[in-house]
Parts: sequence; C-alpha cells; structure tokens
Amino acid sequence: MTSPVTIFSEFNIFKKLLISYVIIIVLPLMIVYVIYFNTSREILIDKVYENTTWSLELVSNGVDDVLKRMISSSLYINEDNNIQKLKELSKDYNGEAVFGKSQMSIKELEALNGIDQLIENVSLNLVGIENYITIATKSGDIFTNWQRVIGQDDRLLKDFLGEEELPSGQTLLWFGIHRDYTIGGNRDTYVITLLKNIYQYNTKYFGTISISIPEKELGILLNEGIGPNGHRLILDENGIIISSNFTEMVNLPFESLYSNDLPSSQKGYILESLINGELSLISYNRLEYMDWVIVDIQPYNELMKELKTTELYLFIAVVTSILVFFFISRIIAKSIAVPIRKLAVDMQNFNSTESCDIEVDYQINEVEVLGTSFEMMKNNIQLLLEENIKKEQRKREAELDALQAQISPHFLFNTLNAVRWMALNGDNEQVEKMVFSLGNLLRMTISNKDELITIEDEITNVEHYINIVKLRHALRISLAVDVSEDILSIKIPKLLLQPIIENSVMHGFSDTNGQGIIEILARKESDAIFLTIHDNGNGLVKSNDSSINSRKFSSIGLTNVEERLKLHFGDKSFLSLTQRQSKGATVVLKIQMEE
Repeated sequence: MTSPVTIFSEFNIFKKLLISYVIIIVLPLMIVYVIYFNTSREILIDKVYENTTWSLELVSNGVDDVLKRMISSSLYINEDNNIQKLKELSKDYNGEAVFGKSQMSIKELEALNGIDQLIENVSLNLVGIENYITIATKSGDIFTNWQRVIGQDDRLLKDFLGEEELPSGQTLLWFGIHRDYTIGGNRDTYVITLLKNIYQYNTKYFGTISISIPEKELGILLNEGIGPNGHRLILDENGIIISSNFTEMVNLPFESLYSNDLPSSQKGYILESLINGELSLISYNRLEYMDWVIVDIQPYNELMKELKTTELYLFIAVVTSILVFFFISRIIAKSIAVPIRKLAVDMQNFNSTESCDIEVDYQINEVEVLGTSFEMMKNNIQLLLEENIKKEQRKREAELDALQAQISPHFLFNTLNAVRWMALNGDNEQVEKMVFSLGNLLRMTISNKDELITIEDEITNVEHYINIVKLRHALRISLAVDVSEDILSIKIPKLLLQPIIENSVMHGFSDTNGQGIIEILARKESDAIFLTIHDNGNGLVKSNDSSINSRKFSSIGLTNVEERLKLHFGDKSFLSLTQRQSKGATVVLKIQMEE
C-alpha cells in the first residue's frame, strides 16, 4: 500500500501548496473547535455539579433536621412526666390495660388527658411537619394523634408496636419506608417511622414510641432547587429508595435505575449510563446523621441542550472560515506555483551542450532571483564542463607519460646482465626462471594498457619481482599472501603494491643475512578494503632517494603511491607507514569503495 507521504510527494507544487495551506488552516481550527467542545462540556458539568451540590447540601441539612427533630421528640416523650405517671399507674393493674374500661377514675382521666396533650404538643411544636405519633404499652394501651379504629388499625400496628421490645441493644430503630397505616391515610402512600423503647426502672420493657412522617414531607425537601427534568431521591443504608420526586419509584431498589454502586466518598458525581441506557450526571451527598444518600440524576442531553446550540453556531462559523481560507489559499498557491512551474519547464528544457542567453520573466521577486541564478548556473556549468574535459585530457596525458617512465633502464640492464652471467655459467634453470618472471613483469606493465588491474594480477607481479631480486642478489626472502577470494577480483591501479614491496627489499633486507619475510594481508570492512604489507626487515623510507632509485624496477615511490590512491579512490583513502627499528615495517593502504 502506498504511504500518504509517497502520494503527497507525487503531487505538483500547486497541489502541495494548496494542501499545506488547508492543513495549516484547518488543523488549528479543528483543534480549537475540539478543545472548546470538550472544555465547554467539562466546565458546564462542573458548574451544574457545583449548583447541584449546593442544592443537595440544603436538602441534606433539611432531612437531617427532620430526623433530628423526630429523635428529639421521641426522647422528649420518653422523659415526660406524663409518661412517668403512666408507668406508676400501670403498677396497680398487674400488666393489664389501664384505659380499657368503660368507666375511668379521675386519676386515670388526668393521666389520659396528660398523654393526649403531650402528643399534641410534640406533634405541633417539636416535629413541626405532618406526623403520626403513637405510644403503645406492653399491656395494650395505645395513644395516637390520628384517628384509630380499634381492631383494624391494631392489626396494622402489630408488626412493629406493642408486642415486644426492639432488638437487643437498640433503644432507637428506624423502621424505614412502609405503607401508610393510618385510617385517614392513603394505602398507596408511604411513611417513614422511628421507634423508641420505653423502660420501667431502666431495665423492664414498658412500651414503644412510634413517630412516623409521610414520605411526601421528604419529597417537598427534595424538590428544592431541582432541574425541570431532574430526578432526585433518598436511599437508605440498603439502597432502597425511601423518597423521590417520582412517587412510583418509592420503595424500589436503586439498582432498578443504576446497576453499579455509588462511590464511597462523602459527595461527588459520576457521568454514566442508567439501566435504560440514558447517559446521566449522577450527583450524590451522604447524610452526616444517617447512613442515607441523597442522589440527584440529570439527563446529559438536557444539560447539553444550550451548549449544542452554541456548538452548532461555532461549527457553521468554522466551516465557513475553512471555505473562505480554501478559496484564498488557492489564489495564493496559484500565484506561487505558476512562475515556479515556468522555471521548472525551463530547467527541463536546459541542454548543457548548447549555449543559452539569459532571459528572465518569472513575475515574483524570489522566483525571479531563483531564475536569474539558474541562468547563471547554466553558463557556469558549461564553463566547468569545458574545463573538466581539458583537465581530463591533461590527466590522461600525464598518466601515459608516467607509464612510459615506469620501467627503470638500470633495473632492466642489471637484470639482463645477471641473465648473461648465469648463461655463461651454464645455470640454464635459473636463466629460465629469471627470463620467465622478467617477461611476465614487462608484459603486465608495458603491454597492458589498462591503468587498473585486479588485486590478484598485482600480487602476481609482486611474486615475479620477488623471484627476480632473489635470483639477482641471492636474498633469502619469502612472500606470504593471505587474501580472501572475494577481494582478489577488485581492481586497483597497477604497480600499487610493487613499489612498497620493492622498498622493503631495498631498505629492509639490503644489510641482513637472515630470513626475510614479507606478508600481504587483505580484509574488507564495511565499504573499505585494507591492504597490509608487513616485513621483518630494517624499515622503509617514504621519500624518494636518487641514489637507490637507479637500482629499482620503477621510479614510483611511496608518496606517489598515496597520490595515485587518492586520485582513483578519493581523499578518504590513504597510506600509513608504521615501523620499529630492527623489527620491520608495516604499510596499510585503505581503499575507499563507492557507497
């Protein structure tokens, strides 16, 4: 699959400029739009949560106040003198109901009247909202502030009043949400009830105080500051909805709305989907006095209504801006691309072998300067080409002159003279060897017109040269070659290694009677080849010495070798000479190959 970069690179300059302008303009606009979109939503959610938190705190304080007043009322009733008188009066009835007779004594009537006034006072002044107060003794006496039908309502109260005391260790018990049990109440509505034990002598169970409030009283508190489409509710410690602004949700588990647990923090919010899939902002605040939670649920789409309108206007503005910028960018790109395209056509039609006249009409300043420079460059190229051709001709002439002067007449004369003496002495085998090596050496250097030969051929020349000097001077010299097959076929200038070997023989072994060893090693590293020549003689000299040049095969010295090396393989190629007295010399040639 072709990459976008490759596709873009194939466009002409007009399309590239146009696409670049569009990207430079559209990308920042889209980034700003996305940042505004996300930031606005976050700010709006934080603002809604801030307002909701303030409202929930007011509701929490109101609910806490109602619960505290219910508890205070139960404690007040428990400690009232009328309750104490009732306890004293019950002693005389041996566990039977005090007020169950048709005729009562003055003392009994006073006690009954005192209990009624107590309940009315607590209902109006302490609880302060609609309530149902019931005092039930173990003996069967029941006092209420609501109309009770004896027998019918007793059955409704049986589940939590008068039969037995509260569970062990509990003097107060929130009975939680349950159906309205009063005769005047709606059986389809709910109440929340607080129960408190009454004890005689602080240990003996005497009866129970019940204070109930309709769920709607908490619902009134929940409606304070709620949004038009908001859903607010109170959860008990078991996750049951005990009050809600939607009455049909009362007494249902919260998991019927939301499947996950609320966070354990005191207050906060989450943005998640309900059971019905509707994304909602769920804010919560836990009561300090009870293990209840007030929850506010607001549909996310409702919160975003006004913001979506603003976003629509912004989107229209962004799209309009993009279209305007696109039109302007097209005009600008065309004004730049047309002159450059004309310049490109001129460059394509340029022929370096033909003369040209400077003629510029590129309309815009920068391209005009570029065009003028291009015309000047064409003329300069032609001059450089002519100069380079002349330089190459001179170089070739110099190389031919050098080849003609490579063979030293003195070396050739001395070698032929040595052959003559060997022939006079009848040493035909030595004559044959020397003539064979000399012939091959002359054929490779004189008859072969190629400047470059393989490393293998150059090593063969060195072997022939060693054979000649060994026979002429009776030297004990051995040649060791360690070159891999893949290097032997690489071409180098001829007579590149022979002058170095000759230097070793003339300077390193001229005054020694021991065994001379010359090693030729070659290795390839990355894009370079290293040729190493090492001997165990007395050392080399890098400068030319006229006193010994006459005895050498050629007049090529080490300096000339390095110059020829750089000429053919570039300045990264070099010759290095390392020598230690009486321990031989090492010459390293680095041949930089083309990348």
